[in-house]
Amino acid sequence: MATDLRFKGIGKNGEVVFSIEPGWWDLSEEKFNWVESHFNASYRDWDVDISFAEAKYLHEKFRPELVEMIQYNEQCVISYKALPGKELVAGEYEDYCTRLRSELATIDAALVNAENTISHFHLTEFEWDSGY
Repeated sequence: MATDLRFKGIGKNGEVVFSIEPGWWDLSEEKFNWVESHFNASYRDWDVDISFAEAKYLHEKFRPELVEMIQYNEQCVISYKALPGKELVAGEYEDYCTRLRSELATIDAALVNAENTISHFHLTEFEWDSGY
């Protein structure tokens, strides 16, 4: 069963300020007190609230990998745009770069303004059927 991660910023009013899925965060070495929050016959979810300091640590640790992913995919855009008939592929890479840049900007902004707008951060690790 495949798992993925959801990272949320929870506002002081309890509303979700943002929610992204940072696939570049590898939390296998991190020690959190995960709580199983959902279980059915097929899937499980685990949740944990984390502090501003923990969110900042994770972002700083994995930010270089995200920047590298963006740069790599920007080069793919350039390469595919240079090939006749590959405009659609280049467009898919452009869309992916746009999403990654948006997620980077979301986390950067949230951590800069967190003390004014964010009550806490929340992680959910969830299982999903990858087909394998």
